[in-house]
Amino acid sequence: MPVQVSADFLSKLLKQVEVNPETEIEVNLEKQTISVKDSELSEDFEIDAYKKTCMINGYDDIDYLDQNLSSCTRYCKACQNFRTQSDDCSTSEKTDGDGDTEYFQQHLENIGEPSFPFLVDQQEI
Repeated sequence: MPVQVSADFLSKLLKQVEVNPETEIEVNLEKQTISVKDSELSEDFEIDAYKKTCMINGYDDIDYLDQNLSSCTRYCKACQNFRTQSDDCSTSEKTDGDGDTEYFQQHLENIGEPSFPFLVDQQEI
């Protein structure tokens, strides 16, 4: 699993490994930390929530979708309802010029947030 660390941390880590080639490095995915055992050298790292969930649970994309099938189904039904109803929307019902974004958000609130972030960028909805 590739993790991005600061240049300072990497420099210290490489020096530690140079001094002791048997240095043990621990990556804690749940806490999102990388540390050198038997030392205080440690740093946090960022990881995409979807990738973290898949790695912790041993999922591939299909396993993840299977675990979230009911959320996917509710979301797809909301999309279908939105498309069907948005054809009937008058201009006065549209609250912004962004293609009925607010109207669609109201429908999503009824079903809850989708739990499949690789399919939907929730900031764009």
